[in-house]
Amino acid sequence: MAKEEKKIKPYFDSILLYCLIKEFQTIKGEKLKSLKKDNENNIYLVFQRVTFLASTHPSFYRVLLLTKKEKKTLQKHHFEDYIKFSHVLDIRQLGLDRIFYIRFSKRGTDRQYYLLFELTGPSSNIFLLDNDKRVIMQHKKTKRKRRGEKYLFNGLSIEEMEDSSTEKVFQNIIDAKSPISAIEQRFKKSPLWLQELMSIEDDREIQTSFSSIIKNAKPYVLYKDKLPICISPLKITDETKEEKSFSIAVSELYDYVIREDKKERIRREIAKKIKNKEKIFAKLIGDLDKAKSSQEFKKKAELILVNLRNIKKGEKTIKLKDPYNETKLIKIEMNPAKSPTKNAEEYFKKFRKADRSRNVVEKRMKETSKEIRSLKKLKDEIDDLSGKELTKIESIFLPQERAKEKIKIEEKKFRTFLTSEGKTVLVGRSKYENERLTFGFAKPSDLFFHIREAPGSHTILVNDGKLSKDDIFEAAKIAAYFSKAKHSTIVPVSYTERKHVRRSKRLGPGKVILAMEKTIFVEPGLPMLKEKDE
Repeated sequence: MAKEEKKIKPYFDSILLYCLIKEFQTIKGEKLKSLKKDNENNIYLVFQRVTFLASTHPSFYRVLLLTKKEKKTLQKHHFEDYIKFSHVLDIRQLGLDRIFYIRFSKRGTDRQYYLLFELTGPSSNIFLLDNDKRVIMQHKKTKRKRRGEKYLFNGLSIEEMEDSSTEKVFQNIIDAKSPISAIEQRFKKSPLWLQELMSIEDDREIQTSFSSIIKNAKPYVLYKDKLPICISPLKITDETKEEKSFSIAVSELYDYVIREDKKERIRREIAKKIKNKEKIFAKLIGDLDKAKSSQEFKKKAELILVNLRNIKKGEKTIKLKDPYNETKLIKIEMNPAKSPTKNAEEYFKKFRKADRSRNVVEKRMKETSKEIRSLKKLKDEIDDLSGKELTKIESIFLPQERAKEKIKIEEKKFRTFLTSEGKTVLVGRSKYENERLTFGFAKPSDLFFHIREAPGSHTILVNDGKLSKDDIFEAAKIAAYFSKAKHSTIVPVSYTERKHVRRSKRLGPGKVILAMEKTIFVEPGLPMLKEKDE
């Protein structure tokens, strides 16, 4: 299949919903044990024998009966307080629209509730209605329908939509002089299987097909180039596979398209990382060129010391003969406020710093080059990944989804990250939050990180007694990222135990003085896993 065909998104049409609702009749009379939601905001109606799944995802909205239990962490949905332990009285589609409701009743009471599903594309939603069809609450917040208002869809009430039954709409198409014209008038957008049927341009064939949908629709998954693209209630082409139920067909199709969507998003994230790494590599090349000038600093320092007698304090620039080429003069910038000896010391300092940074830069260049090669290889292999491998890659490159699975740490309310070994790193957002994090929350043994010679957020690595060098290195990278030096390739970061950090009353909130600190050079960056960012 071509790339543009892979991007085809399934169309959950009203005829597919009609077929599914026939299957849903099996839960009539069942008691609702619980009503849950997952991290992707899907809802689960759990009955004794089966679980009903409803998704309002902008692209993958759907409903189905699950054939097996979902291995997901589920949370209580706010609808549960109203309809838990209620029994299903009725399930009804409103006309031939992608709207239906499940009507509940609690035995021993006169109360009835409607769980109404709008499967209308990106605006799909679920509403809980009272006995008078007034909105109690909704699954996704919208200003279109407010609490206490009578439910309306395109200006029509539920009663008005109920007047036109689904079978009546089907019969009108069957009885029409031109079924094709009736279908075109009825459907603003036709599903692929219906487009295939209409291409036959045989009125009797279309009438027969719609009659069979009413009497005995069968679930088929349509394929193109061996890939699922659509669900049909008819066997339209030879490239079809009949499933045991429409729910199974929906599950098969949507599992595939959701998996492909995730792969495409992962590919985009990898491409972004490759681009960023290539930018870093280009900067490192520039840094290496600068670092290679370290010998020039040493040479200037030595020349100053050799010529101390001829250099006067207060000179801004001097020119001295190159000992290896006496016809060449070397121009040396001087600090007029310092003695020649002190100027020589400054050049020796620059030499040592440049020499150290050269080793760091060369190491980072090797690491970055290796990361670029690995990312490019991974990008090429995404299509071959499935199951646990894809889940692992997804957790790395789609961290916003992984973040939702983490346990909430409400009491912290700081930026919170995890190192690759699972250690917690906390970052302040303001000078007052820095103050609260360092002196109100952090324990004496926790590690405090701060950028040298640049403003930045206080960063705390929670010390559980089992910190590794990698944990310290990653926490330093986070501290560098949340500083004014975040766009630098190499940043010096100081760290020490929290007990060696004290406030600076003279400089104000958030300003500190460190003792017993150590310094490491790192590249600013965030870890793969982000636990929470409120």
